[in-house]
Amino acid sequence: MGHVKYFLDASQGVVLEKMNIHLKKCQILPTIMPPLLEQRRIATILTDADGNIAREEAYRDKLLTMKHGLMADLITGKVQVSEKEII
Repeated sequence: MGHVKYFLDASQGVVLEKMNIHLKKCQILPTIMPPLLEQRRIATILTDADGNIAREEAYRDKLLTMKHGLMADLITGKVQVSEKEII
């Protein structure tokens, strides 16, 4: 809880919804960082997650493109749908 108090004490008030903080006061704020090996593991995990997200977004975009094409085919009558297929 001491870090929060220090952070709030270091601020100069609210200006346009942002806190104005003096860099020198923040530089003396103690920070805890994991060892370098753990940081690298974390970075690898986050990079892999970013790759997975990018692949999923590309797949989603491909499906949306297909959907729009199919909808256009249905609207223009290129693809006929019988009542049996709807139910």
